[in-house]
Amino acid sequence: MNQTQSSAARTNPLYPGMFDALKGWCVLSIIITHHGGEGLFSEASAQWAAASAWNSFLEYLYLLLVHYIILIPLLVTLGGFGFRPMPFKLCLKKQTRLLIKPYVITGLITAVLKFIAHCALFRDPAGAVAATISVLGAYGIGLSAPVEVLGFTFYTIGPIWYLLMLFFAWQILNAILYYAPKRLVPGLLGLCMVCWYVVEHFGLQHISIFLAPLYVVYLYIGYQIRERNLLTKDLPPWKWTVIIAFAVYFLRYTWKGTPLPTSLLGIIVEETMYRVGGVCTIFLLMRFSLWLNRFQFPLRENLCTVGRYAPWFMCLHSVEYVVCFWWVWIEKLNAHFSVGMVYIITLFLRGLVIYLGFRLLLWWNAYKSKSRKRRKQRASP
Repeated sequence: MNQTQSSAARTNPLYPGMFDALKGWCVLSIIITHHGGEGLFSEASAQWAAASAWNSFLEYLYLLLVHYIILIPLLVTLGGFGFRPMPFKLCLKKQTRLLIKPYVITGLITAVLKFIAHCALFRDPAGAVAATISVLGAYGIGLSAPVEVLGFTFYTIGPIWYLLMLFFAWQILNAILYYAPKRLVPGLLGLCMVCWYVVEHFGLQHISIFLAPLYVVYLYIGYQIRERNLLTKDLPPWKWTVIIAFAVYFLRYTWKGTPLPTSLLGIIVEETMYRVGGVCTIFLLMRFSLWLNRFQFPLRENLCTVGRYAPWFMCLHSVEYVVCFWWVWIEKLNAHFSVGMVYIITLFLRGLVIYLGFRLLLWWNAYKSKSRKRRKQRASP
């Protein structure tokens, strides 16, 4: 954010790109999570201090700042802030171009690169074919975690499953808000939550299309935050008290957890309070992000760049996450360096791969724009 944008944020907090820094933090945190941040914090804290309190604090800091427990719901809620109900065909066409097109292209590129990398590293064409089939199958259903089917393992595709899940969630919410009567909307959203509990019961929560019902609710919450103007409205003290209380409950639950109730009613109440606490935490993060937009701080512009191109970075990270056999390099580095140093070296290398891929995409995008301009100039009389 430059000085002009910073000044504009003081007078009008709701400007285009107001959540870019927050999105950038989410994307970078996802990369750190996939790099094994939890293991690093656990091992490093054991080395730095023997006190269990320090170890617990580091693990909690990891869970709060860079874990999926808050990042994906936050990203979906931010997406809901820009949601607009529209006719089905228009919504399908728009979201296919924005979400499905990069998802499919990334899947095909990943499969090809996976085959080449496997052959080059292990000299095993049969294994390369199996790995490529695993990648294509995982992209076909949008796996967020490895799944074994009839003895064949389909590995996770990285964070790009978020794009496929968001596509389905967007279509579901659009159908509800555009076609259903307003009086039925709460019931249909409740039905989405029931569907989620059924999906979780049968262990299908790692498939994107089955994840969508849960995130429809977060998408709707982001939409309602914008519609009700909750980010700039002055809330009464009692509302702030309730929001902060639920957020504190969520943070405490995240850190220490609570014994799981034995009755069905207790489980429903516990899960509901946990979800509401998560939403309150997300709301506070959004308000804090808008307040922070008024100030300049180091690396802010870099965070905003990552946030503006969040889908690109997710695609690039998914490619390097699936294609590059980082565990091979980690095993080699472990023989020469400490755990923390190996983590820093491999994180730097992964960041370098993503950065170079990003620069290549920027060049390709600029090249396509120039080509379009030339074609228009030739076509014009």
